[in-house]
Amino acid sequence: MLALNCRDAAEVDRVYAEMKKIPDVKLLGEPVNLSFGGRGFDWLDPEGNAWEVTWADGTSFDEREGLIFP
Repeated sequence: MLALNCRDAAEVDRVYAEMKKIPDVKLLGEPVNLSFGGRGFDWLDPEGNAWEVTWADGTSFDEREGLIFP
């Protein structure tokens, strides 16, 4: 599964709202709060690749936009 990491829970919801508008994208559920303190949802692209859009509480990004785990 490939992942798109977001800056906060609100960004996860914004991405979901935009992806609902894209034809041929199969959303596998609405955004949910995750057990580890984050938020996310899964989807399949038109080629059938599995993706996750997620935010994990406590993460941040460096100056190169690289994800930093706590």
